[in-house]
Amino acid sequence: MVANENSSLLFPEIEPFDTGFLSVSGDHKIYYEQSGNPEGIPIVFLHGGPGSGTKPKHRQLFDPALYRIILFDQRGAGQSTPPGHIQQNETRFLINDIEALRQNLNIEKWTVYGSSWGTTLGLCYAIAYPNRVLGMVLAGIFLAEKKGIQWLKHAGGAQRFFPMEFKEMLKALPKNERTDPEMGFYHAVTDARADKAAQSAMAMLKWEGALCGMEENLLAEKEAREKSAEDTPQEKPDETALLNFARIQTHYDAHHFFINEGHILSHAASLQNIPIFMVHGRYDLVCPLNNAWKLHQKLPQSHLTIVPKAGHSGTEMAAEIKTALATLATQLKEKGHA
Repeated sequence: MVANENSSLLFPEIEPFDTGFLSVSGDHKIYYEQSGNPEGIPIVFLHGGPGSGTKPKHRQLFDPALYRIILFDQRGAGQSTPPGHIQQNETRFLINDIEALRQNLNIEKWTVYGSSWGTTLGLCYAIAYPNRVLGMVLAGIFLAEKKGIQWLKHAGGAQRFFPMEFKEMLKALPKNERTDPEMGFYHAVTDARADKAAQSAMAMLKWEGALCGMEENLLAEKEAREKSAEDTPQEKPDETALLNFARIQTHYDAHHFFINEGHILSHAASLQNIPIFMVHGRYDLVCPLNNAWKLHQKLPQSHLTIVPKAGHSGTEMAAEIKTALATLATQLKEKGHA
């Protein structure tokens, strides 16, 4: 579950002032980088997926004059090593990694930004370490509830809106695996036959990509890409990277994201003193709006912005995300945290 960002609302490109790898448990080493203002409000970016990794443009979400921007690739994702590794890759390990990174960077408290799966991980981290979180901005809330997982990959959920695409996705699975797509795709993308695994990974990611944004906005983006295709070389998808992404994501899907049912909502009270800004698309078919609404009911002090004509794509929520980040920075500065 990944969101994209609107380039017209991004801050200018910047380079990191610090990069490195942090050894954590097992064979895992997580890549991290820092950019922006070294004396600014520290903010950690939690990417989606699980398994998608960070990109240079993610630095541009944040005002580099206000924020000390910390990006890292979760276990097995992006530049972290070993790539696509699912051993000792569970939510509890990721939570520990975030805290280890905070300590490694000598940060007393920081803010948390997450989108899609990153919201889930951010909320779980804040529940575990509420005294280390100054504030949160969350876009496209996912609560890792069983019905939310079934909504995405089972008949009767998002399938009702994209029946043809759903049918195409299932074709990548053997008929006896199609009644339980989570386990089916988990088995498929971990198959020893690379060609079968890659084919299954592409089918699954194509299905989720079809759901991410409002159709009218996706068509506009497609037209813009086609218009500039003659001047801009088109990169081919990195099948190895996509397979690693799908391997990690299906690993989490098949194990209900390694989170007990109802964990976030049942522990939401521990977050009541943290400023939380939520941004959610009204027509989000990946993570329906009710996720954000339920969390907001548990946290009445939180701010929920519902974006009309937006789905799960960060492109469609970029202006509201930018406003939330600016508002949080202002509040923290007023409280003497910057």
